[in-house]
Parts: sequence; C-alpha cells; structure tokens
Amino acid sequence: MKRWWTTLILFLPAAAALAVEAPTPEVMQSLRAGEVVVRSINEDDAAGAARVMALFQSPAEDLWNVLLSCEQAFLYVKGMTACEVLESDGPISRVQHVVKRPWPLSPLDIVFEAKYDPYSTIDFRLLDGNMDRFEGQWRFSETEHGLLLDYEVHIKPRVPAPRFLIRHSIRRQLPNLIACLRALSEGSGSPEQQTTDQARCPESRF
Repeated sequence: MKRWWTTLILFLPAAAALAVEAPTPEVMQSLRAGEVVVRSINEDDAAGAARVMALFQSPAEDLWNVLLSCEQAFLYVKGMTACEVLESDGPISRVQHVVKRPWPLSPLDIVFEAKYDPYSTIDFRLLDGNMDRFEGQWRFSETEHGLLLDYEVHIKPRVPAPRFLIRHSIRRQLPNLIACLRALSEGSGSPEQQTTDQARCPESRF
C-alpha cells in the first residue's frame, strides 16, 4: 500500500494562519452529535481558508493509516485521478495529486511536501503545480469524547474565483470529505452514524 499523508481539499481557496484554539462548548456539543464543523475565513477577493473539526471514535493510528494511503485517497477525495509518492525521507514526503475539476477548468495538478509527527500533527505546503498557494495543518488530540481532528487549509487558486463560489465549495465539499474519512477509519461511533458518514463519500464507493 502506498503511504503518504493526505492533503484533503484540493479544491479550496487560500488565507492566513488560523489560530489554534479548543472548541467552544457549543461546538463540542455539535461535534459529539456527529457533526463536521467547518468555518471559512475571508482574506481577499482571490483567496480563502477553512478550519474543520470532527470527532472520531477510533484510534489515531487507524485514521493515520487512511491518511497515509494513496489507495484510500481515491475513496474520499472527489475527482482524484492520480496519487503518487514521489519521494519519502523519514517524516517528510513529496506527493503528487491530480484531481479532476468541472469543465471548463483544467485538472488540479500539484506537488506538495508533507511533514508529519505521528500521531500529533501533519504540516503541508505547495512545492509545484497549477495553484498559487496550498498549505495547512492537520492536528490530532485525544479528548474525553474521542479523537479530535482539527484541520486547517489555506489555498489560493491560480485563476481568481468569485468569493461566493469559494465559500460554497468550502461549505459543501469539506464536511463530506471529513465524514467519508471518518467512515473509512471506522471512527463514526455507531452503526447509524457510520451509514450517514459512508453515504457522504464520493459515489458512496464502499
């Protein structure tokens, strides 16, 4: 099995670093109910950012086994057509992703570097490709309610897009991707939630 770490969200837009902060009691209540909580951060007309949080009822290692698998990436990244680990040196990997986008946009083709600290953080940044910016971090922490996934991403498309389209993409795509990731890592916590998460995978490929 080809292992890497994943970018998750190759179709979003870009922003400045988001502050690391614990979920509020209200957000935690939503997370415990199985929701994937996402918020977008505005920067300028050509960029955007997002922070996504979700609880997983599975060991961190199980989630990492999905994130570090190119084979699994085809199941949760919508439009993925290629995933290749170009180079791997200890905790650093160089990975290429190609993701199909709606016509008339050309496929997203990027190479990124991932630095990971099992099972705590994954940092990634763009090295090459047809985007101006792609960087962010995955954070994993154990809580009394389960494993908290806290993901932030900053992306700037090479071709500027209207901000309302960027917001729509973030709000529509990210929660589905994270829910599918939770199903693949068997972290949904109940048969009912597993079925719900599974149905949010691209084409429900199970």
